[in-house]
Amino acid sequence: MRSIRDDEIDGILVQLPLPAGIDNVKVLERITPDKDVDGFHPYNVGRLCQRAPTLRPCTPRGIVTLLERYNIDTYGLNAVVVGASNIVGRPMSMELLLAGCTTTVTHRFTKDLRHHVEHADLLVVAVGKPGFIPGDWIKPGRHRHRRGH
Repeated sequence: MRSIRDDEIDGILVQLPLPAGIDNVKVLERITPDKDVDGFHPYNVGRLCQRAPTLRPCTPRGIVTLLERYNIDTYGLNAVVVGASNIVGRPMSMELLLAGCTTTVTHRFTKDLRHHVEHADLLVVAVGKPGFIPGDWIKPGRHRHRRGH
C-alpha cells in the first residue's frame, strides 16, 4: 500500500464494511491516523472518546453539523442512538456526548426499544433498515435523523 506513506496522498477512506475474511482493524491500523479521513483508526477513535478529537467519523460529524446549522440546542437533550456499529452508532454517541446530550445507545439486545425511542428528544437511527422504527413511536416535535437504507 504505497499510498499510506506517499506524501502526495492527503487522505485515505476505507469503505466499510470490508468483505468477509478481511480484518477491518488490521486494515485501518495500516493507515496513518492523519490520513484516516473517516476517523476510524484506533488512535482517532481514542481521541474522540477522550474529548480531544482530531479526524472524526464523517456521518456522525455530519449529523452534528446539521444540528448546529439548524440552531438546535443539544445541551441536556435526551438523545437515543439506535444501532451500535463502529461506523455510525458508537461514534455518534460520542459526538452527542460532546454536544452536551444525555446519550443512550440501543442495540440488538436492548429490551423495550419502544420505551427508549418514545422518550428521546433527539433520535438517530443507524441500522440500515428503512421503517425499522415505526413513526408512531416518535413523539411530535422530536428531532430525528435516519442513516442507512
